[in-house]
Parts: sequence; structure tokens; C-alpha cells
Amino acid sequence: MEFITNNAMIVTALPSFKKEVKKAHGFAQALFGGSVTPIVTNPIGYQTFFISMTGALEGSDRYKEFESKRGEFTEFIDSFGFEDDSNLFQLVDVSYNEVGETAIENSL
Repeated sequence: MEFITNNAMIVTALPSFKKEVKKAHGFAQALFGGSVTPIVTNPIGYQTFFISMTGALEGSDRYKEFESKRGEFTEFIDSFGFEDDSNLFQLVDVSYNEVGETAIENSL
């Protein structure tokens, strides 16, 4: 049985990379439009934004479109990786559906 699945992405960056955060935020806005929050800075300088995507029926064309965009965004964030496999971004991708199934992925 297929269910409506929602996905959300939380993106956090190290304090000294403001230019890169703006670039990632702009890329997210180009992909996801109004589903991207403004950048929030915490008291010690880490910057975070949230991508909330509309739920879609698993396997539907809309679901496949969201999956493709999520993959494109993840690849973009991966491109900021360092030689030691660390990254200036931390990315969490959360999936949850109408029957309580939850998945949390940290792809970096």
C-alpha cells in the first residue's frame, strides 16, 4: 500500500561560511521555491535553514519530482566537502508518512 510521504531538510553551516550559506540557500529557493525558510543564525553563529516539501503519494509523479530535487540539492551540498570527507554543511533529511513511519538520513 502506498502512503502520503512528507520530507523535510534541515541545513546547518559553520559560522565562517556566510557566502556559501547564501549560495546554498539561493540554490534551495530555485529548486523548492516558497518551501525554504529564511536563514536563521544561532547565538554562536551557526546558520540554518529549513526546506519543507509538500507531501505526495509514494510512487506518484509528484513524489518522483520531489525525490529528484532532493537528490539534486544533496549533490550540491556534497560539493562543499573537504578532502577529509567533512563538509561545511550538515544536512538532515527527514521522511515521515501518514501511518507513523519515519526515516532520518544524514547524507554527508
